[in-house]
Formats: sequence, structure tokens, C-alpha cells
Amino acid sequence: MSWNEEANIRCLLKFACPQIWTRLPDTGSDDRRHCDECNRDVYLVRDEEEFFRYAQEGHCVAVPIRPNVGDEGSEDYVTGSPVEPGEWHLI
Repeated sequence: MSWNEEANIRCLLKFACPQIWTRLPDTGSDDRRHCDECNRDVYLVRDEEEFFRYAQEGHCVAVPIRPNVGDEGSEDYVTGSPVEPGEWHLI
């Protein structure tokens, strides 16, 4: 099982955001976009280490989830606000 399967990522979010990474305004950085709804930057996470680092820093994240079998080539994202570092032990 991969760390970035959708069920795993959703368990690590205190808030799953309805915003779509690919539709968020570009900031000029490949790994950061801006959400006009909450006026916060959203950081693209490429691995588990980045996820926990951004979570610890209090950032919203977008995680490319592992595609379903037959969907290779398409990439979906889960966006949201990670649980607080003190809650990681609950997962």
C-alpha cells in the first residue's frame, strides 16, 4: 500500500478541501498555488516527508493520489489541511 493512496491521505486531513489543485491560481512556483477562498497558499506534496514537514508548518497541502488501475496518465489530487502534529499518533 502506498502512502499517497486516497484513503491514507484523507485520514491525515482535519479538513478535506473542495478546491481543485489544477484550478487554483498560479503563484509562479511549481509547488505552490493560492486559494482565494481561504486566502492561503497550498503546497504540492510529492512524498511523505514533505507532507509531514508542511503539516508541521501549518500549511494546506495538495497530494497527488495514486491513480486507480487503468487511470495511469491522469492525476487527481486531494487538497486540505493536515491534522495537527500532536494528532499523528491517532492515525
